[in-house]
Amino acid sequence: MDINIVNFVNSLFSETAYDTFWLTSLWIFLRFYLIEKVHPNEERYWKKIIIEQERLKAEYSRLEGLDGFVKKLPLMKRLAWNLAVVATK
Repeated sequence: MDINIVNFVNSLFSETAYDTFWLTSLWIFLRFYLIEKVHPNEERYWKKIIIEQERLKAEYSRLEGLDGFVKKLPLMKRLAWNLAVVATK
């Protein structure tokens, strides 16, 4: 993800807001691959998360809380996997 896109979007619109997602939460993908030995070409991780949401809910909630803390540290938002930008003309 290139967080510099925010500056570009900001130059085109009068108001721009953004947030980032998935820092420590990516651990779930790593767990699928490293611990559960689920190969990403054989089973789509996003689909697995949706299907197994009850099993993953508690762990994801803890990681999401940790993400909220980590994102407050300088430059950490740049390491996030997802970026959402909302812009108004």
